[in-house]
Amino acid sequence: NLIIQLSGGMLLFYFTDVAGDQLLFGVWQGFGGLTQMAALFLLPSVAKRISRPQVYGIASLLPILGLSVLFLASLGEVSVPLVAAGSILFNLGVGAFLGISIVMLAYVVDYGEYKFGTRNESIVFSVQPMLVKFAAALAGGFVGFGLAIVGFDPDVEVQSQGTKNGITFLTIGLPILASILGYVIYRMKFKLNGAFHDDVLRSLAAEREVPTAGGYPL
Repeated sequence: NLIIQLSGGMLLFYFTDVAGDQLLFGVWQGFGGLTQMAALFLLPSVAKRISRPQVYGIASLLPILGLSVLFLASLGEVSVPLVAAGSILFNLGVGAFLGISIVMLAYVVDYGEYKFGTRNESIVFSVQPMLVKFAAALAGGFVGFGLAIVGFDPDVEVQSQGTKNGITFLTIGLPILASILGYVIYRMKFKLNGAFHDDVLRSLAAEREVPTAGGYPL
């Protein structure tokens, strides 16, 4: 979520002051909204064919590819088709990540019941919106702080080359690094996959079986 919020906050500055065409922000957002919805619809069918860690890996890779295409699109004369392609790749990953993150929360609920004997859906799922808002606030503060560091001056028509390079790093370079870091943390720390997750589900299913006599609970 931090990656999404950070990129979203910086893109308008990137298109206006680096790419030199504010209207490209509309192109990015237009393709992005449709692509995220498509990704959410496609996620269940994709998840049936590949493992959950592979889905997460794809969701991490696609934003990296999308931001890389955006960078290429801005070299020399800006290419609108490449901007659109970058938006599609980036937001396919964003949509997949939003979907898989909700599924991961369900796994956490299962594990909580397995570990502590109680299901805490309300607590676990109520934390997620709070984290989204926290990421938005953190990204907003970071955008302002980052722009100050790179020397952004809202009163000049053309920013210095150093400022443009800084905006490019904040919009493209930093989110790519954060996406890589997030995937590494996921692979190292998130264990509710494969055989272990199957064992958790089997254990819960066994515990929920109610002994019966003549078709009635004992």
